[in-house]
Amino acid sequence: MPQLKGITSGKILGAANTYIALLTYRLYALPYYPFGVGYVFSLPAAPQNSMDILKEKDNIDALKFCIRKIESKKDYLKCIDFVDISAAISNINRVYKEKVKCLDCYINDYISRLNEKDKDLRVNQEYDKDIVVNLKKDIYNEISSELDKYCLFLKGQISDNSKGYIIDASVCQLYPNQAFVDKPSVSYVDIDTNMSDGVKYKFSHFFATTFLVRATPQLNIASQDLFEAFEKLKLNDNFIIISFDVYWDYHIGRNNNFMKTNDIEYSYNNIHIYNYKCRSKGLSDYIFILEKNYLPYLKFIKPNKDWIDKYHLEIIEDQYNIGLGLQKIVKNKSLLTEDELKNIDGDPNELSLFSCIVLANIYWKPNSKMMCIKNMHFGVNNGNTEQVEKIKPFVSYFS
Repeated sequence: MPQLKGITSGKILGAANTYIALLTYRLYALPYYPFGVGYVFSLPAAPQNSMDILKEKDNIDALKFCIRKIESKKDYLKCIDFVDISAAISNINRVYKEKVKCLDCYINDYISRLNEKDKDLRVNQEYDKDIVVNLKKDIYNEISSELDKYCLFLKGQISDNSKGYIIDASVCQLYPNQAFVDKPSVSYVDIDTNMSDGVKYKFSHFFATTFLVRATPQLNIASQDLFEAFEKLKLNDNFIIISFDVYWDYHIGRNNNFMKTNDIEYSYNNIHIYNYKCRSKGLSDYIFILEKNYLPYLKFIKPNKDWIDKYHLEIIEDQYNIGLGLQKIVKNKSLLTEDELKNIDGDPNELSLFSCIVLANIYWKPNSKMMCIKNMHFGVNNGNTEQVEKIKPFVSYFS
């Protein structure tokens, strides 16, 4: 059909789309229907995944556009011996005793079928096992690699009269069911990072909080005076320093006795310094000094049976006892309260709850002696700082 020109920006693609639209009209102008009128005008089955449904909707939109463009072009329609759609429909229904409808009717019916199928898939399509397994594996790896940095606190034991604090770093988040199926209509990325970052934030925050609760006294020391303060405290290698979000790298090369071992470990005059993220402005730039034998003991605990059953948890039984679970809201409405269900924008049946349970107890020895230093920055922190010459030896603060 060389007289056809591209309706869209590309001539070849436009001609192809126009040809398809003409073939659609041609269905009404066939001289006979060897397989029956019902077969020719029957709607195709909807695709079995949301990705293909989305593509099909795009194709239907293109078809509708082309149909509108050529319905008034008599020279195009003449190519297929087509004159009038109403006359053609009346003729088919009269001859074949059928109830053939107009093109727009069939298109609307098909779009409704696509929408119904898409809705069903968004609620009922089964998870892709490989996607779920890989996500759980990635989340576990990201969390466990962060918790490995706390191995220093896993070596102790629970002593008599220890003071215990619970660290609940668990995270539960809602995601569309489509995030866990094969060929969704939209790609979902960074679910593993989103979940693991939530766990890491909560764990580091609560872990740092226990230090701040236990530490007395507190000294405000200007950043440039830190190492002079350490000298005044008369620390030795029996002591250890735990800090949170302190920028120790600034001091590298400025003090010959200060060295960096790795991303979290430093040393000064054989005193080990461990610097952890706390991801909280209120806990940043705190430095805690204590003797090694007063280090707290960290023990990760396994979620109880009620939690395992409620969140369908798969427990990775190692030193961290991380529990991971995924389930559809449509199968367990009790996962959310009535208020939570009401506040969801959209259909809650299209959502899944992804749970990552991380629980730990941190035990402090009774009467543990620990000092806190607030690292003060010029031009940032307001308030008084201690005069270094007035700082006394560490032991004198507890006598």
